[in-house]
Amino acid sequence: MTDVLERGDATPSPDDVRQIVERKPAFDLVAGVRVLLAALSAAAGAIHLVMVPSHWGESVAEGLGFAITGWLQLAFAALVLARPSRALLWAGAALNAAAIGAWIVSRTAGLPFGEHAGHAESAGFVDITCVVFEAVLVVACVAFAFVPRAGARHERSGLVVAGFASLGVLVLTTAALASPGARNHAAHSHGDAAAADGHTHGGAAAADGHSHGTPADDKGFSQLHNGQHDHNMTLHALDDATQAELDRQLGITREVARQMPTVADATAKGYSRVGPYFPGIGAHFMREYEPLTTVPDGVMDDVDLRNPFMLIFDGTQPTSHLTGFMYYSVSPVEPEGFVGRNDTWHYHEDICFGYSASGIEVPYGLDHSATPAQCAKVGGRLLPRTGYMLHVWSVPRFEMTDAYGGVFGEANPKLACADGSYYMLPLDEWASHPRNVCKVQ
Repeated sequence: MTDVLERGDATPSPDDVRQIVERKPAFDLVAGVRVLLAALSAAAGAIHLVMVPSHWGESVAEGLGFAITGWLQLAFAALVLARPSRALLWAGAALNAAAIGAWIVSRTAGLPFGEHAGHAESAGFVDITCVVFEAVLVVACVAFAFVPRAGARHERSGLVVAGFASLGVLVLTTAALASPGARNHAAHSHGDAAAADGHTHGGAAAADGHSHGTPADDKGFSQLHNGQHDHNMTLHALDDATQAELDRQLGITREVARQMPTVADATAKGYSRVGPYFPGIGAHFMREYEPLTTVPDGVMDDVDLRNPFMLIFDGTQPTSHLTGFMYYSVSPVEPEGFVGRNDTWHYHEDICFGYSASGIEVPYGLDHSATPAQCAKVGGRLLPRTGYMLHVWSVPRFEMTDAYGGVFGEANPKLACADGSYYMLPLDEWASHPRNVCKVQ
């Protein structure tokens, strides 16, 4: 008894203190939370890594940023499952908050580096999905850094819920990566030697979407630009059933072509000119009255096919010939459009336009972003962003080979200037040439 009392009154030894400290529970994150955080971070990381090749072509710094972010997000996913800690959660919150911040800058002011420094990009289904995952991660990391055992009383049921939620994240990630904006996503070059779709043209671009050498003088065709793209124009082989349906759809467009073979026929049916004749892109005419099909669901049906948003001619004279069509979609994400994977939609940003007695004028063109001051100078109005557009060169005699992007190619080499070249006047002279901006050599 004396020994027991003595031990009870004794001062704890250093070993006793160490044992007490070691028995103190470590940071312990609820299992279901670990699973969900790992799923969200892995999904965001996968999206970033899939997009590395396209962004690397735009800017090494941008591509490297995507790669580093993606790998860090995957590393967080692994660590939060194996060894969660309060410090790790704070690091995860900071990483994803930084990624969201960079995305906001790129969609508002534009990134300060890269081929399009200072030029704001448009949001799409892929990047919005990724940002939503990152936003949830930021909130969850901060919350569970303070209360790691929240929901511990229902840990088993919580794990089941987390499993289903993680499955939903997987499905949404798969849908995002399989969407048109991701499966063809790639930055495009705007240099003097590349067209707006990211390829070198002038008879040298192969159907695989790569350049195989450019002639010494392509008369300016490779300098043409048309719209912003989130992808290269890579042609894909279609199965027999898809090809048959595409042929049927294109057949409908040819029916429309037979009804309005010239500018005179189109104007008689209510179409009027939009801007000048552009080499490679032609002269656009838009209908002034309904039905004006804008394909809100992003899927082309027969009614949409019979009502193209614009007709494209090889000039602005009454006898000028119909060459193709421009379809338009107000879908918030890149449209599915025609069947198959070869229709590559584009859009335009900061377009200055105005009205005249003969139609709609675009004094700075469709592919040149104007500032508010520039547009005000010519008495125009500024459109921040158009909907998605698609050129369809299905009219006989103006169809294109695969080397130029096929029926959905952006620029048509058969639409040259009077001297056979594709050179254009300086931009500041376009306002005084509302019908044709060709610079005849």
